[in-house]
Amino acid sequence: MHAENSADYDSIPGVSQLILVLAAINIRVGIITSGWREKIDRIMAMLNIQNCISVIVERNDVARGKPFPDPYLLGAKRLMLSPSETLVFEDSISGITSAVKAGAYCVAIGDTGLIQYGAQTAIADFSKVKVLSDEDYAILLDDEYKLVLINK
Repeated sequence: MHAENSADYDSIPGVSQLILVLAAINIRVGIITSGWREKIDRIMAMLNIQNCISVIVERNDVARGKPFPDPYLLGAKRLMLSPSETLVFEDSISGITSAVKAGAYCVAIGDTGLIQYGAQTAIADFSKVKVLSDEDYAILLDDEYKLVLINK
């Protein structure tokens, strides 16, 4: 997940609610950002998601930031997952490039035009995303199609 500023997530319906739901069903959530830790902490507090975040990778954690894969590779390592087991939500071309190069499944936040940079799909309105879960898996759905299966 990419967090540039609070206005980004305030303008995307349902992002903080999705993070809360995923954390509630024990899906680990990370923030991978080109921003600084102070900014990340401020945004998490504003969205009231501090207790939902398992991993944070910020600009000072890697020598090469986005569009290189390094931030997402480190995030996956900290989550103890292979990058191919991760689902990334990205709102920038450099972030999408980084996630795809790392081997993650990437969902563009917002404009479907971002798909041309490697994102597998795009979601503009996260308030339409539903999470179905049982003990073994969670499925993210939007009003149009099944998005992805996440093994717990």
